[in-house]
Amino acid sequence: MGVSLSGLRMAAFFLIRRGDIMANPDTFDAMFSGAVSYIRSRSFGEDATASKKLADVLCQSLDKSRNAIEVEYTRINSDTKRDFMEFKEVIRLDRHKCTAAFMIAFLKRLELDPDIIKKLSRSLPVSNLIKEKLVMDIGLVVMATMIKADTCEKNAKIIDFLSRNDDFFKLPEVESDHKPYARNWAMELHFANKKNKLFVLSLSHELFCIEKINRLLADPAA
Repeated sequence: MGVSLSGLRMAAFFLIRRGDIMANPDTFDAMFSGAVSYIRSRSFGEDATASKKLADVLCQSLDKSRNAIEVEYTRINSDTKRDFMEFKEVIRLDRHKCTAAFMIAFLKRLELDPDIIKKLSRSLPVSNLIKEKLVMDIGLVVMATMIKADTCEKNAKIIDFLSRNDDFFKLPEVESDHKPYARNWAMELHFANKKNKLFVLSLSHELFCIEKINRLLADPAA
């Protein structure tokens, strides 16, 4: 991706070294700062002025939505432990559930002005699924960074594979649909969010499967 992701890497450091036993404010701050850095570092199209304007709009929207996103993440974190995990007083969310909780919180509480996005889309190839695609990118980079922060022997090949692919996962090839996997996934997130059917276990399972596919690509003999 070629972007500065120091905030996302710091979030992963907190999660791996200390564990997300509670919805830790330091973890959220690092994640949020990383999301802002990611948006400001990426290009949204050839028109540099319009691209910067879009980044400014997205970052302003993030800033306005920050408190709501943090509250939502904290709620999802607590509900996941209470409803689906044993030893709730000491257990931490695994990387798939933690990433899913962040992604859902951003999807549900990040407010974007559709009129501004539509106006900017006249000079940029901006999809109406821009929020979903941003959340997907941020979530996958966070998950990749968490793997790279956990330098155990079983992660050696996937870490090398991710390093050779800009710390980003390869998504599955689509066999019976002309639309790429990323668009199909973004559409799923969009309509699940619209109908209030986002579910941390379902999204964490999708993230687990994406990681598993990339582990197989990294080590076909495994």
